[in-house]
Order: sequence, then C-alpha cells, then structure tokens
Amino acid sequence: MIDKIKIAERIKALRCQSKYSQQYIADRLYISQPAYSLLETGKNYLVLDHIARLSEIYRRTTDFLILGSERQQD
Repeated sequence: MIDKIKIAERIKALRCQSKYSQQYIADRLYISQPAYSLLETGKNYLVLDHIARLSEIYRRTTDFLILGSERQQD
C-alpha cells in the first residue's frame, strides 16, 4: 500500500537536502506554495505530473519517490 505520509516525508527530505525552498519547487510544479506545503505534510496527494516533475528535479526515479527504493528490473 502506498503511504502518502512517507511520500510527503521523502519529498520534504529531498527538498531540504537540495536546499530548495517550497516556493522554488511549487513554481516548478506550477502550483502555489500553500498547495505545495499540503503535499509535504501529506494532507494532499501528488498527481502523476507532479511525481514526474519531482523525479526530474531531484534526479531520482518515480519508484524512489513513491516507494522509497529503486526498483530493480528483472
């Protein structure tokens, strides 16, 4: 099962590690900073477009953003 709180914690940790502001990421997702804040607190779900953009910004796979680990292909 997908845990939106863990996803929220993961995207917040990536943002903090990258030293980006919430406003910076919100601008790249084409949403407001308050809307982005709701994503980081797990009060709102990420849509696929946001997951794809965050994957590009942080250079991490979508599997990592959603599941917390890189999925190995068989």
